[in-house]
Amino acid sequence: MFCRPTLRSVAHLRFRPSLRKPLSTTPLPRPAKRPSTDPFKSNPNPGASSPYKKHIGLKVGMILSMVYMGYQLLTLDPAKDGYIKPKTFENQFFAPFKVEKVEDVSPTTKLFRLVPAEGTEVKEEQLQAIGHVFVKNPTMQIERPYTPTSWSTSHIDLLIKAYPDGEMSRYIHRQQPGETIQLKGVYETWKVDREVDEVVCVVGGTGVAAAKQLVEEVWEKAPKEGKEEAVERWTPKVTVVHAARDLSELIFKSEFTALATANPSFTYHPITDAPSSATTRITTETLRKLLPTDTGDKEKEKKKIVLVCGSDGFVEYVAGQKGVGEGELGQGVFGGLLREIGWRGKVWKL
Repeated sequence: MFCRPTLRSVAHLRFRPSLRKPLSTTPLPRPAKRPSTDPFKSNPNPGASSPYKKHIGLKVGMILSMVYMGYQLLTLDPAKDGYIKPKTFENQFFAPFKVEKVEDVSPTTKLFRLVPAEGTEVKEEQLQAIGHVFVKNPTMQIERPYTPTSWSTSHIDLLIKAYPDGEMSRYIHRQQPGETIQLKGVYETWKVDREVDEVVCVVGGTGVAAAKQLVEEVWEKAPKEGKEEAVERWTPKVTVVHAARDLSELIFKSEFTALATANPSFTYHPITDAPSSATTRITTETLRKLLPTDTGDKEKEKKKIVLVCGSDGFVEYVAGQKGVGEGELGQGVFGGLLREIGWRGKVWKL
């Protein structure tokens, strides 16, 4: 009795069409493919220009022009056809030097004479006391500074002591005459102060190289002929105090002794730890005799300078610990024996 009305109500219903449009079966348009920028893939559209090939002729021409200009600047001298321009020995690039001779000056120290290799040029104005150069070990890509004992446009002499744990010193000691060593320089260690009229060099071990370079600058380098010097030649009084472990380490003793005999402006004091030596080490008493501080003449003290060169421990013992960096930054604090004796003059740690 309840089903009939329900069926009647359903029968009179009419299904209305949906208001929504049926989904289209037409495929959507796909975006156009961009030309490939990969030079190793073929261009799908041979008629179109590839971005890789755009201005390729101009780019290649510019690269070739730059290469040619660099070659001209670095190797060719336009004044002479086919002439290889020398590579200037400077502090930006390493230049090759040939080992001309090697001299054993002590059981652990050798003196190397290096001459410019073919194509390397050393300028006279670079060689001013006191300076140092850098030597490169190409096998380990490390470099270390060394102070030449003597130099000119034709040679550079290096005094090298071999240390058991020194990679660079052992590398240099292995070099034989005819082999090549890479140098870079010159770097200023101490600029000659012409207001100074007395220099006292307190050096230890191979630090004597700096004193030797200074002596050569003052006495061995004569003024150039036919050239007027801008300033009067610097002729200070020089004293060298050389401390070494034994007599064999007193390098240049014969040269310094002969110079002291012939020149009253030069004084030499060798000091060793050998039992036969009268003085076994540098002390406050040693420096007080050389640097009297009770003269009362402050102006005279200002015209005297003490140059200290040697190992870090030696420099700290004589004048205090060095700092980090070049120039004034590398001087560190003033101390050591010089502070103990009350020294008020100039001090420079090399």
